[in-house]
Amino acid sequence: MISINDSTIVAPKETVGAKCAPSKPVAVLKNADVVHLNHHLTQCEQNGCSILAHILRQKIKAARRPIGPVPEDVVAGGARVIFAVKTAPAEAGLLVHRARYGAKGGVIPIASLLGVTLIGMRVGQTAPMPGLDGTVAMVTALGVAQHS
Repeated sequence: MISINDSTIVAPKETVGAKCAPSKPVAVLKNADVVHLNHHLTQCEQNGCSILAHILRQKIKAARRPIGPVPEDVVAGGARVIFAVKTAPAEAGLLVHRARYGAKGGVIPIASLLGVTLIGMRVGQTAPMPGLDGTVAMVTALGVAQHS
């Protein structure tokens, strides 16, 4: 069982009777996250992390930046998130912009393929995560608890 330290977990809301064409998921980013993502992008470009730099560039360009607070079901920097990769069991982690070397398990650096895939996703959303070996895995955001 996955737990997020007695925090309130936001689960996907059902949309009954909705009939709309499937669309490409759009990330929702807090302004503070955009600033950090731009910093990560600069670091990646300087260090030759081409795959991560490409994903960061696309995420920043395509993301929606809401006026006011970000909805509770959005995975943001500092949030605890429950997610699943492919059909593997659910996992949980703290999504951070600055991961410390040797940090305990459960920390997901945003400047990683998993982190940059998760940030901006909404609970219930699934998105492709490219691997360094050229494979693509589907990642689903299952729950989120915002840092308060």
